Amino acid sequence: MEGVEVSFECEAEKPDPVVWFKDNNEVLPSSEFIINTLNNTFHKLTIVQPNLADKGKYGIQCIKKKDISSCADLDVKEMPDAVKQMSQHDRNMFLKAAKSGTAARYYIRVMIVGKSGVGKTCLLRRLMNENIDNVKSTDGINIEVKKCKINLQTQKWVFTSDEEFSKAAYQNEQYADCGFWDFAGQKEFYATHQTFLSTNAIYLLVVDMSKDFASKSHQDMIEHEFDKVGGN
Repeated sequence: MEGVEVSFECEAEKPDPVVWFKDNNEVLPSSEFIINTLNNTFHKLTIVQPNLADKGKYGIQCIKKKDISSCADLDVKEMPDAVKQMSQHDRNMFLKAAKSGTAARYYIRVMIVGKSGVGKTCLLRRLMNENIDNVKSTDGINIEVKKCKINLQTQKWVFTSDEEFSKAAYQNEQYADCGFWDFAGQKEFYATHQTFLSTNAIYLLVVDMSKDFASKSHQDMIEHEFDKVGGN
């Protein structure tokens, strides 16, 4: 795909100088094409950010023995429009993931769930170093969201305002952004919560330890009510 680094490698039995070709035209080292050689036996051609014009047949040939050669076809697919419309940072992250097959997540949601009145909102405010005076039960229509940043080097939490959080988000890989979602605990609101749940989130189940923890209601909350969680 466009933008995803591509490499061709060839290892020869004997140390001989070689030349790289694209569609029978010699490829010279440049900012786009990087040519590496190790002991004149291991040869590598890297196309840093291929585009549609880089499609073609690439080959390597021994200069002294022109009958010794190898070639391969390169097909470059067009980058999806959705990716082209991303910010430069997000596009680079996408291309990095496409190349390696994995990507580090620098934003995670922590879903605070539990029965009504067990202290979910109080816990959230304690985590955010906020006052717990005048805490009211969370209404099912209003999901309270709090945000913080975590320094990946020191593991310390950094608390900022929503405006500061938005401006600073995703500027570098030093911090992970964390969002805490406080859901209403009334059973009648469980169905509406499905829209916001994700398999990529962390679920913090809050319970009242003075009550029977083995209660069927807790089992239902974990295994039944969240059985249709989405993948975003």
